[in-house]
Amino acid sequence: MELQASEQERNQKSLIKRIRELNLKTVAYLTFLYILQGIPVGISTAIPLILSSKKVTYSYQGIYSFTRWPFSVRILWAPIIDRFFIQKIGRRKTWIFICQFMSGFLMLSTASLVDAVISTDMANRKSGIYILTAIFTVLVVLSATNDITLDAWSIDLLPEKNAGLQSLCNSVGMSIGIFIGGSGFLIFEAAEFSNKIRTFFNVKNQHYGLISIQKLFYIMGTALVITSISILKFKSEQSQKKLKTDEEQALVQKNAHLTSNFSIIDTYKLLWKILFIKPIRIWIILMITHRFAFSVESAFNIKLVEKGVAREKLSLIGAILSPIMSWLPLILIDLISRTKPLKLFRSFFILKMVCIAAFGIFLFFFDHFRDNNGKFSLVFYIILAIWKLVDGFFSSATSISLGSFNAHISDRLISGIYMTFLSFWPNIGANISRTSILFILNLITIPNCERDSKFGNITNTTFLGQRNSHKNQCSSLFEPIYPLTLVVCIFAAIWLLLSTKYFNRLQKLAKSEWEIKLES
Repeated sequence: MELQASEQERNQKSLIKRIRELNLKTVAYLTFLYILQGIPVGISTAIPLILSSKKVTYSYQGIYSFTRWPFSVRILWAPIIDRFFIQKIGRRKTWIFICQFMSGFLMLSTASLVDAVISTDMANRKSGIYILTAIFTVLVVLSATNDITLDAWSIDLLPEKNAGLQSLCNSVGMSIGIFIGGSGFLIFEAAEFSNKIRTFFNVKNQHYGLISIQKLFYIMGTALVITSISILKFKSEQSQKKLKTDEEQALVQKNAHLTSNFSIIDTYKLLWKILFIKPIRIWIILMITHRFAFSVESAFNIKLVEKGVAREKLSLIGAILSPIMSWLPLILIDLISRTKPLKLFRSFFILKMVCIAAFGIFLFFFDHFRDNNGKFSLVFYIILAIWKLVDGFFSSATSISLGSFNAHISDRLISGIYMTFLSFWPNIGANISRTSILFILNLITIPNCERDSKFGNITNTTFLGQRNSHKNQCSSLFEPIYPLTLVVCIFAAIWLLLSTKYFNRLQKLAKSEWEIKLES
């Protein structure tokens, strides 16, 4: 009994030690900052749905779509963020304070304006679209700039062995923030859903939701301002525990010397120097090409709608799953700190491809889930929800694994530039593959339409629109999503076989191999 008690005590002490080593307080703090960063982005993604409900034209929606650009091109100003800062405040705190305070101030000062613009009939008001585009572009630029700095600060605050947790903080925090500002806001902004809550609490129903965009701006704006001031006053730039080591003290001193001697042109030249690191070139090719294995997923929701699944039901499933998917990656927290990230990535990559193949099979047996009236059974929606949950988890796991590796290899002297540079290439690969697969899908969709003088010659370019409007006239000769799913699965298998030796080689490289030689 004494031996058993002693063993339990040792296990308990080991668990406590393990928890301390994971720096959970720092992880929680960084996750909170990423949540705040994600909320303005989430609100910006909700606006197009509000505009659609007001019958805003596609051209006006196109104008607003410019708000999506800043996160994709933030590499353009990342060198500026790494070069200029207020010495007294600190290299990272300077920009985090500026971005959060300005975001909060902008939200507080424009809350009434944004609410007034959205509340009016915007169908023919280009000025309103320009106002929204300007405000949200600035907010997203500030969030993207904050992301550059927060990524670098995360690496500074977390110990070397736990640097991989940075990607977990980013993934979980941004997911929660985007959900709060996007789907969460839309749910409680809807009068119908809000009235169900009011009825439950015996409160009189109203024609408006529980929260408006004006209230959300006031609440989030206040939170951002208070947080920015608290960071300025109470949070230290570096982990004091880390600064006790000679290595970290030397790093801080070298940072100060480096930034005081570099011009802005020299800072931009760092991007070119990173590009010419030999393992980086291999890494870029792997990051761009691996996204093609996931490309067919961008067509899955389109196919679901084409086959008769209501968009509102897909949105409802997404809203229900979003909170779960935001927190689910937390189960990886211990695994990431103990496992080599590229080995972890390959495992999740395989599981992700299994999910994609499974969904292709699910689509093939799609009609088996319809009743005689063409409606889908409850089993169908349960399977769809489970698939989305599992697939979303593996998507997050692959991204977190790669982010963990990026954090480990990032040169801490220029971590803001370096981390932004590394995350740029998977995004490029995702955008190229997503566009390519939709173009290919359109190209190989062969229409089989009854000849009708009022339709003329129907091509695959106009096929989808004609089929939706005249379901009895058009059908496809074959469903192209099936061969495309097979092709990407074969591509993924070949890519995995060819890339394994390169991943093994990159994982074994010393961190010095990823560093650039800077002139003192």
